[in-house]
Amino acid sequence: MRVLFNLMIVTLLATWLSATLTAADQPVSTQQGWGNLHGQIIVRGDVPSIRNERIPSDLAICLQGELGIKDDNLLVDPAGGLADVFVMLIPDDNQIKPSIHPSYQAVQGQSVTLEFDNCRLQPHAILLQTGQELVLKNNDDVGHHCQIDTFQNSGNLLVARQSEYSFRFQQPDRTPGTVKCGIHKWIDALILVKDHPYNDISQPDGRFEINNIPAGKWKFMFWHSKTGYLDEMEVAGFEVSQRGEITAQISAESTVQLGQIIVPARVFKD
Repeated sequence: MRVLFNLMIVTLLATWLSATLTAADQPVSTQQGWGNLHGQIIVRGDVPSIRNERIPSDLAICLQGELGIKDDNLLVDPAGGLADVFVMLIPDDNQIKPSIHPSYQAVQGQSVTLEFDNCRLQPHAILLQTGQELVLKNNDDVGHHCQIDTFQNSGNLLVARQSEYSFRFQQPDRTPGTVKCGIHKWIDALILVKDHPYNDISQPDGRFEINNIPAGKWKFMFWHSKTGYLDEMEVAGFEVSQRGEITAQISAESTVQLGQIIVPARVFKD
């Protein structure tokens, strides 16, 4: 009888403690439902002219009849849309990793291919989840010395002509890293490894979408290779931190429309 009484007391105490936890104490990703975050990144002002890369070797293979290869680290369309901006959900230290929506379950089993083609890497920017396969494919008739360098992941190998190799990265990174060729110095790409799928890369018109995010209050970081954190961007209705972050409340069955996010062109000047 005394054991039963003690068990009842423990149960009541546990219930009372759970009820008295504040909203700040509760992990954000335990909230119900899923929402979306959409926006478009626009450069305002005169963008610096895009220069030709210096091609000192393997011209017949690398140029393939072209007059030159343009630097592809700053791509702005005629309307000002900024490509290759990484938009990343960044949990706070007191938040658990966000729950994964069922629509993303198939992604983990899919590989991502990064191709050497006419001495360029395509696509220029990629996303990976931890454990997901990265395939490095060389379509050129010349070898490339591939150097992968992020804060938590690395790789270094010679990718022979007309061959391919694969990697799997187990550690997530906070910000993107690079994939470069040690032989052809102008060849580079950007890579971001995360342990959740709530990230996107802006399209050539600057648009991005992150869908099926767990409902709750989350931080989102904006990052570009020419500037690092986009801390000078203007997002209507939001405060931007020194790390290019905004905090957005994601609600179930709704979309946070950020509209046009303005980035002043001066941030890209050398």
